[in-house]
Amino acid sequence: MKKAMPKLLIFFYLIPWALALVLTFFDSLWNLMYLDWLWIPDALMVITDLSAYYLTELAVFAGFGIFLYYIFFARPAKAVLMTALSFAAALIFPISRYVVRHFMLLDVMYDIGMLDYFYEDLLTAEYLLLYGALTLIAALLVRAFWAIVFRRKPDGSAKLLSIRHPVTLSSVIIILTAILLATVFFILAGSFTGEAFLSLAVEYLVGITRLAVMLFAAFMAARWNANAASK
Repeated sequence: MKKAMPKLLIFFYLIPWALALVLTFFDSLWNLMYLDWLWIPDALMVITDLSAYYLTELAVFAGFGIFLYYIFFARPAKAVLMTALSFAAALIFPISRYVVRHFMLLDVMYDIGMLDYFYEDLLTAEYLLLYGALTLIAALLVRAFWAIVFRRKPDGSAKLLSIRHPVTLSSVIIILTAILLATVFFILAGSFTGEAFLSLAVEYLVGITRLAVMLFAAFMAARWNANAASK
């Protein structure tokens, strides 16, 4: 497992984080030079910012999938380490985007604008940390279920895409809960417009994407750890 962890950190943590920071840099550059570079379209600024945001989020959710695998199938020390690293990423990745904006835009943007950026990135970090905490709770509950009902630790014999696999079960519990809450809030809001339905459909799509990212990261963690163990 020693050889697998560096690869996981590089491909699922560091590379997406670096790309998100590069995109944030260019988004700040577009804002900085907007009045001088008249060729910059508004759509380019929106796409760059959204791409950096979603890349940051998906990198964090990949980390959640990785620590789920380690909780179920690795030694406790390694499970604690990967869980801690994933929570650190959930906090640092969004805040680091503000750091880039701070150095790029502080001299040209009003304080209220920088404060909006800060609160936006801080809220993202809090949201991701909450999601991580719920994922951890779901994993511990699934582990307890395995111990009480089956009287053994999960062995990972089921296919990853099967609901009988503990990583998949934990991931589905979290994502399905988020989707159900979004549906309940949609119904309670009582605004059944085309825009509202579109927003709900986006929530479903985002949830499915998060689930796919978590399972893919867990699959790669299992594969690389198996390869490392066989050498």
